[in-house]
Amino acid sequence: MNRYAAMAMTHWSRWAPTRVAAIPPAEREEFFTGLGIEVAEQITRTEEALLAAVDLSGLGYLQTTGRLRAIRRQAEELVLAEMVWIEPEPGTDPSEEIFLVPPAGDPLAAWADPDGMPLDKTHPLWAMQADEQISPQEFARHLRAWLASLPHEP
Repeated sequence: MNRYAAMAMTHWSRWAPTRVAAIPPAEREEFFTGLGIEVAEQITRTEEALLAAVDLSGLGYLQTTGRLRAIRRQAEELVLAEMVWIEPEPGTDPSEEIFLVPPAGDPLAAWADPDGMPLDKTHPLWAMQADEQISPQEFARHLRAWLASLPHEP
């Protein structure tokens, strides 16, 4: 199993568990090994296509090396985005809860704006939202705690 296969297996297991579960357990390693080989081959093809559009003449050794590495990384980025970094399945990203909008008629609407933030702009959650030192996960935890503390009837 190459490094691309390992990346895919790790990413898919975390963000697309249903998709991974659909692959019979006895065939998973073979599936991801094959995917890793396909990814490596596609990266090479993409790299060759990108190189065909670049003029390396007149560049010194270090400039040429830097340009070649940049092209390789660009090819990897393009192919990994297409074949490995698949979209997360619903429910796998805990930070998604931050962006839930209360449905119309929700009794929480008396305390929260449509984005789920307190109507009171002096509430500490507003300061936390602006604080770059607060991680999205920590903010989501505080937001959930605040929402849980609210009465469910206006």
